[in-house]
Amino acid sequence: DSYHTIFGIRNAEFIPGKGFVLNGRVVPLKGICMHHDLGALGTAFNEVAAERQFRIMKEIGVNAIRTSHNPPAPEIVELCDRLGLLMQIAEK
Repeated sequence: DSYHTIFGIRNAEFIPGKGFVLNGRVVPLKGICMHHDLGALGTAFNEVAAERQFRIMKEIGVNAIRTSHNPPAPEIVELCDRLGLLMQIAEK
């Protein structure tokens, strides 16, 4: 058996007077809170629709997404990683 996963080590911290620092670089957070559904498409995961939604968010300047209510689908986590979006998973 084999299993392939993307793995990266990141250093993230909040520094007073600087803000959020990722891998030694100051990154202003421009985030939104996203619900787990895709509007009229419903709650079943649709990778194409989610990628379109995230690309539109990036076009308007979003670089961070906070999920809401429930843990996100694993595909959402992978999509954020692939598109270079930071993710905060909401706690109940």
